[in-house]
Amino acid sequence: MATNALKLPEVEYMLPGNRACAGCSVGIVFRHLSKALEGKAIFVVPASCFTVLCGMYPTASVTVPVMNSVFPGTAACASGIAASLKKQGREDMTVVAMAGDGGTADIGIQGLSGAAERNANVFFVCYDNEAYMNTGTQRSGLTPLGAQTSTTPTFGKLQFPKDMPAIVEAHHIPYIA
Repeated sequence: MATNALKLPEVEYMLPGNRACAGCSVGIVFRHLSKALEGKAIFVVPASCFTVLCGMYPTASVTVPVMNSVFPGTAACASGIAASLKKQGREDMTVVAMAGDGGTADIGIQGLSGAAERNANVFFVCYDNEAYMNTGTQRSGLTPLGAQTSTTPTFGKLQFPKDMPAIVEAHHIPYIA
C-alpha cells in the first residue's frame, strides 16, 4: 500500500539530537521523505550538510542506510547501488540521492548526467539553497542572477542560473519535477 503524503507514518527515521541546524530544510526533507518511503530507502549524499546531519562515525542520528560519497560522485554511487539491488532482485528499496547546488549543478553534474543517460533507477533530490551553504555561502551554478554571495559581494552574480530541469530533460528520463 502506498503511503499517503498527507498522513505520514508516525515512525521516525531521524533521531533526536542530530546535528542539523534548527529549521534545516535538508533535515525536514529527509524526515518526510524517509517517512513517505516507510524507511525502505538507501540514501546517498555528497560531502555536505547532510553528512553532518547523519552524524560522524561511530554514531549516527538516522536509522536508514546512508552512504557518504565524494562530492562529484553522488549520482554515480547511487547508480551503482541501484544496479546492485536490481542484480539481487531487490525491488523493496528505493535509492535516493540527495545533493545541494554543488552536488547537483556544479561539481556533481557529470555523475547526474551519466545516471540520467543510463536511466538509473534513482530518485535524485536537489535541495537548491541557491549557494554553497556549507562552505560560506559561495555562489553556485544555481545562484540567481544578481544575488550577492561571499564570492560575488560587489555586483552580485553576473550569470543566469543553470536550468537544471531542462538539462536533465535533455536525457529523456521518465520523470522530472
